[in-house]
Amino acid sequence: MAYRAFPYIIKFARFNRAGYFYIRQLYNIIYSITSLKSLRENQIHMEENPSFLELKVDQQMSATLAEVSRWGKFLAVLVIVAIGLFFLMVILLWGRLAGQFLTLEEIQGSGADLLMAGLIVVFAIVGAIVGILMSFLIKAANRIRSGILNQDQLLFNSGLANLKNYFAMYGVLGILGLLFTFLGLLFN
Repeated sequence: MAYRAFPYIIKFARFNRAGYFYIRQLYNIIYSITSLKSLRENQIHMEENPSFLELKVDQQMSATLAEVSRWGKFLAVLVIVAIGLFFLMVILLWGRLAGQFLTLEEIQGSGADLLMAGLIVVFAIVGAIVGILMSFLIKAANRIRSGILNQDQLLFNSGLANLKNYFAMYGVLGILGLLFTFLGLLFN
């Protein structure tokens, strides 16, 4: 429904450029309403068909999944703290790191500024990727645990979807890492 209304909203936005921001918000509201409608339809479908594979989650599996979510959250928080400590160590020891990579002439020239900018960009990209990965893991752990405790199937499914996103991103990064390693060995 929202995708059908979007071209009309854009045509209106061409005539009223000052109000485009508000129209974009209206589109987001319409989209979220239709998304909620599809979630409700899925919930009704799930109530009619209780289990896709006829699997049942008993007390033991519920306790195991709750424990898995606790360990997932612990791992995510641990990785975020470790990355934070790494960034703090790099900031505090920047002078020694620059001295290891650059000679005295390069430090006085523009080489140090270029190296510093390059390292900051690389560290920011790595930090953002790790932050996104760990946010997926924390969301998954929280939603799975809440879904089990509240016996809310939608919340539980949302947690599993976040866990799927975490593993998919991790898999793509692993494949990219293997590809770059292979290319490094090939051209070395």
